[in-house]
Amino acid sequence: MKKIILLLISILLIGCASTINTEDNKLTNGIIFIDGGEGGVYQPFLNRNYIVYVDNEIILYNINSGEKKQITYDMSGQIYPKIIDNQIYWVDSRNNRNLGSQNTPTEVWVYDIDNETEEKTDLNIDEYLKEHLGSCDKNGKCPRRLCYEESCVEIRKFSWTDPNITDKEEMGSLGNIESEGIFVNGNLITKLKGIEEKDIFIWKNKILWADNRNGVKNFDIFMYDIDTKTETQITNTQEASELDPAVYENLVVFSKCYKEEVSLSGVKSKCEVVLLNINTDKEQIIFNMAGNNIQIEENKIVWEGWRRPSNSYRDSIIFLYII
Repeated sequence: MKKIILLLISILLIGCASTINTEDNKLTNGIIFIDGGEGGVYQPFLNRNYIVYVDNEIILYNINSGEKKQITYDMSGQIYPKIIDNQIYWVDSRNNRNLGSQNTPTEVWVYDIDNETEEKTDLNIDEYLKEHLGSCDKNGKCPRRLCYEESCVEIRKFSWTDPNITDKEEMGSLGNIESEGIFVNGNLITKLKGIEEKDIFIWKNKILWADNRNGVKNFDIFMYDIDTKTETQITNTQEASELDPAVYENLVVFSKCYKEEVSLSGVKSKCEVVLLNINTDKEQIIFNMAGNNIQIEENKIVWEGWRRPSNSYRDSIIFLYII
């Protein structure tokens, strides 16, 4: 079955003369197939030489050896894994089974990679989930809060009368009108200019996000430097939207989707995963379909793609690209 899935992937990589070495799961264009079961795999998290993800259970992939290890063996539902140092954390619902309905996650568990042991933690599940689901407002928007070391960043609404906004002169007189801004550790650092902002990401002093200030259906990527307090527009493509950015040093990776074209067979949208060097402004297309949950660290890029253009988690596949 895996060889059939790999063959389908090679056909779908439009524009790339991709063939597959089924011995090591490598595509000739440099992409490595990590996993993609019948029910889909999702929520990859990259940390150094490991990728942890969900395939019904929590799975750990060793990039150096190519080995996969199943971490959990409880079908109650484990989601949103991440790695901190040599420990894997995830949300678990094994102690809250609801017969006849979907289990509700209630706990955060941890697995020690070195000792091969797991246990329940005392971490607050609501705080943990903010990094994945965000805090939803009355309009149903759920901005995520992401952390890098001691800095936690989020996009949320505020007004001029908010007591937490100290620099009112710089932010302008908003009265009681709500605006949206980027907050680091609860402090407003910049007011956003788009109609909608999403896909926020932080690495060291760099904050990236996508917004549509240049057109309702046209999202571009922007970067804010916490140290210099300057904002930079990273992409400016009128015919496409760039989303889901991630950054490491001078490299930014994101998903680019061109404006929809209506054909006799229905609506089509061409998407790509793109790597951009912000020092040289050089772009490289590394994948010819949409990508989600994109991450970059050192010379590794990981993302969640699809077996076919459905964007359904049941068709999702996890890919790795070595720069």
